[in-house]
Amino acid sequence: MKDIDFDASFFDNCIFEGELNDVWFRGGFPLHSDCDRFGVPKKNEMKNVSFEKAELKDLTFSDNCDLSSVRIKNNDKYYKYNHWEKRLEFLKSEISNWEEKEKKEAEIFSDVHLVHAKSQQWYIINREDMERNYGKEVAVKIINKLNRFI
Repeated sequence: MKDIDFDASFFDNCIFEGELNDVWFRGGFPLHSDCDRFGVPKKNEMKNVSFEKAELKDLTFSDNCDLSSVRIKNNDKYYKYNHWEKRLEFLKSEISNWEEKEKKEAEIFSDVHLVHAKSQQWYIINREDMERNYGKEVAVKIINKLNRFI
């Protein structure tokens, strides 16, 4: 699947296989006017959803899409985080001593993801996407900081 915005779609007991590239999962409609037009959707809780057989590239999650029960591959490529907004704020508070270029890249990463973080408590990132977008060293440093949040 490529270039898909699932909008207010609901997933339950699903297994995704193959490549998901530039795919957006939402917990509901992004705009209140969509609810007026189409009705209030069932909240996308992603219950028993597996990405264990999928390659995830440039995914986006927003609008309270619940990833708490989602399964991902157990490797050092994908990371699933709870308390997403708090982790991003923690990252921003921890980068003040980084080299200027690395600090700037980490700020860009944080700012981009904070846009939806207020309404998105869970997130999945792909280390390879981060390396491509921010550089390998910065990606590793960001992931290490995100992993250290308690």
